[in-house]
Order: sequence, then structure tokens, then C-alpha cells
Amino acid sequence: MRPLGQGLHIGNSARYALSAHTSHRVRIISGTSARMTEPNDHSVSDSTLAQSARCRWRYFTLFGTQTIGAFVLYRTALQLYRQVLSDPGSHDAHPWTLVWALSSIALMQVAYWVSHRVRPPLPQFTNALIGHAVLFLARIGFVLPTSFFGFVFVAQRPEFEISAFQYLVILLGLFSLYCYVRDLERLGRAFIAREKSLDATAR
Repeated sequence: MRPLGQGLHIGNSARYALSAHTSHRVRIISGTSARMTEPNDHSVSDSTLAQSARCRWRYFTLFGTQTIGAFVLYRTALQLYRQVLSDPGSHDAHPWTLVWALSSIALMQVAYWVSHRVRPPLPQFTNALIGHAVLFLARIGFVLPTSFFGFVFVAQRPEFEISAFQYLVILLGLFSLYCYVRDLERLGRAFIAREKSLDATAR
């Protein structure tokens, strides 16, 4: 008959050996699992980067389309405004002027509402100077539409006469420029807000 102490010693040794064997198997299984999941992690990160790049290009495409439409509309409206101011009575809009105006309005509206629905992320860039410059452009950009609105609807001269369809085109153009200015302000505030959040984090 074995002594009680020797039996306890043998029992402890068996438990220690079993524990060591179990931990060794756990390490092997963990290493195998890590090796098996490593390619999946790389594929997930690659797909995330690709999706982020697509979102960035989507934003630049939609915002660039709005910018092109706004440039055409500003140029067309500025020429009309100068003609009207010089001689309101003899003003007669050329048909091509309405074509350019309607084309730019359609371009801006389609790009704006697609962007409003899709909500692509803004560019990951932080600069307070550029943010203030964009906000300045947004405020200055609505000076011409405001002046045009005041001349046509508020301080209209008696000799200035346009059709109801031309009134509708003017309202649509003003609304399109308002939507574009909203996107400009959103972009400028995002530049400044990111820098403020980075400063707060650094502190």
C-alpha cells in the first residue's frame, strides 16, 4: 500500500502533465487558427480600402459635376445680368442662353440629389486656411444670385419684361446655386471641424 503523500505527489504530477499537454494543444490550435484567418484579414482590409477609394472618387465626381454646372450657370447669368443692366428694355434672351442655363441646372441638380442620397464621405483632409477659403467662396458665390433675384423680383424696372417660362428658369437656377453653396459650406466646415477635433485630441 502506497503512502498518502506519494499518492498525492503522483496525482499532482499527472494533473500537471495533462495541463501542459492541453496548453500545448491550445497553442497549436491557436497558431493554426491565426494562420487560417490571416488571408481573410488581408482580404477584408483590401476590400475596405477599395471601398473607401470608390467613395472618395464618387464624392469628387459628384462635387466636380456640380462645380462645372455652377461655372457654366454663373457665366451665363453674368452675361445676362450685364445686358439687362445696360439696357433693360431691349433685352432679348438668345435661345442658346436658355439651353446652356437649363443644361447646367440639370447637371447640378442631378449631381446634388445623387450626392444627397448616397452621402459619400468628405475628403480626409484638414486645413483651416482652405476651409475658410471654401466658406468665403460659398458666401461670395451667392452674391450674384442675390443681386439677380433682387433685380428681377424686387426692384424690377417697368421696361424689363420676361415670360413666365424665363421666370421659372431663373428660379430653378437660383435654387441650383443655393444647393451648390450648401455643399461648399459643408466642405469648408468639415475642413475646420476636423482640425478642431484633432487639436482637442492632442490636448
